[in-house]
Amino acid sequence: MMRTWMAMGLLVFSALAQAQGAGAVRKQLEASLLVHGEITVDERGEIAEYTLKDPDKLPAGVETFVRRNLDGWTFEPPKVDGKPVSLRNNMSLLLVAKKLDDDNFLMRIQATSFYPQSTEEGYEVASRKMDPPRYPRAAAQGGAQGTVYLIVKVGRDGNVQDVVAEQVNLRVVTTENMMVKLREMFAQASITAARKWQFTPPTRGDDVDAEFWSVRVPVDFNMGTQRQSYGRWMGYIPGPKEKAAWVDPDLAETSPEAMAAGQPRQLGKDGLRLLTPLGSGS
Repeated sequence: MMRTWMAMGLLVFSALAQAQGAGAVRKQLEASLLVHGEITVDERGEIAEYTLKDPDKLPAGVETFVRRNLDGWTFEPPKVDGKPVSLRNNMSLLLVAKKLDDDNFLMRIQATSFYPQSTEEGYEVASRKMDPPRYPRAAAQGGAQGTVYLIVKVGRDGNVQDVVAEQVNLRVVTTENMMVKLREMFAQASITAARKWQFTPPTRGDDVDAEFWSVRVPVDFNMGTQRQSYGRWMGYIPGPKEKAAWVDPDLAETSPEAMAAGQPRQLGKDGLRLLTPLGSGS
């Protein structure tokens, strides 16, 4: 059953690649699946309990794979006001599967996102005005879709001082040159829109006197024909990663790909910190 779902997630993209002769790009083709849930980590940084959202909707084998990985995870012991505590967070996991041959796929957990179930008002950057970007005309005419992961530098007045497209993942297969152009189109449209965004800086907590704040924002370009349903695989081509010069590398080391589109999250305020390296697969 799991092979069937993954094959369906890759089928359309493989057909496009064959039709357009994009052999090099076809080798990069993967299928992605988001899994949501909740997780509690105790004072020692060990998992006390976790739940997965709607496990009955997940393809066969996925729940077992996720649980086998989580059972070996450890976290940085959570603290509040310098004291160890037990902490419960929302959790999102991005699973990625790559076809090896006609009968086998290699699956791995590509990215994780842990975030508090609720945050007291004023303790982190909040969005005030975030108008979506315009869909690039050439990309729309070609049916191209994708997700841009931005890092935005927010000043003390709440305006955007700088913005970088950290990564652009596409959901269409064409030639290498066209993929580069599409990524540039989506990135530029997102950056242009983000420069006009406005935020409300923190008014409480340790970060209130910072010179600026860094916020991650996923921007999704979706024409409604490939909207991902929970529990279903979707093909995609991951893009190269860029760094924002002003961001501490330790804060930006984790992949943003498990974040939900349109939901800004302040770097350094991402909740639990996983210590176990990702990448195990089967």
